[in-house]
Amino acid sequence: MKPMVSVIIPTYNRAKTIARTINSVLLQTYDNFEIIIVEDGSTDETISLLKQFTDDRIRVIYHDVNKGVTAAKNTGLNDIRGEWFTILDSDDEIIPEALEEMMRIPLEIDKTVNAITCNCIDTGTGELSGKGLTADQSVDFKFLISQCTGEYWGLTKTDLLLTDRFNERLGGFESTLWMKINERANRYYVHKGLRIFHTEGNDRVSKIPQSIEKISKHY
Repeated sequence: MKPMVSVIIPTYNRAKTIARTINSVLLQTYDNFEIIIVEDGSTDETISLLKQFTDDRIRVIYHDVNKGVTAAKNTGLNDIRGEWFTILDSDDEIIPEALEEMMRIPLEIDKTVNAITCNCIDTGTGELSGKGLTADQSVDFKFLISQCTGEYWGLTKTDLLLTDRFNERLGGFESTLWMKINERANRYYVHKGLRIFHTEGNDRVSKIPQSIEKISKHY
C-alpha cells in the first residue's frame, strides 16, 4: 500500500477560498492521503462551509479562539497520521498530479529520499515562483540557503520532525524548524510547478512587512 500523506490546511476567515483549496486536494491522482484542516477561530462563514464537506478523508480541528497561523500549523503537526506531510495555505491549490509526482521520487527513484521540494506557479506572473534551481536534482542544505529564493513547496517524511515544532511566540518566522529538518533530510527537487501560489490577495503573510524588532528577536 502506498504511504499516507497528511495535508495540513490551517485556515482563518477564508470562506472565499477554502473550498477551492480542499477540492484541489480531493482531486489528487495519488489516493492515499488525509486532509487535516485546523480552523483557527474564524468569524466569517468558514466554519459553516467546512461542515458541507463529508469526505471521510477530511478531519477538522477547531480552535475556540484565534491563536495565529503558527499555532494552527503546530496543531496540525501534532495530529499527523501519515508517513509524509505537507502544509498548504488555505488560499492556494495544488494541481491534480502534485502528490503523485512527488511521491514517485521515494517510491520509484530513490528510497532514501525523505524530503521532496517542488516549484510553484505564481498567479500574478504565471511563472515559477522559486528561483535558483532549473532541473530535477538532489539538493543539500547549504545550496538551498545560499542559492534558492522565492516560494517553493513540498513533502516531508514525518519522522524528520522528531519533537520539533514552530515557535508560536514568533508568528511568521518558520525558518528555524525548516532549517532543522533540512539538516537531517535527504532532499530531492522536482522542477515543476505543482502548487498554484495565489498572490492576488492582500492579506497573505508573505506580503506583510515584518518589523526590524521582530526580525531582530527572531535572530
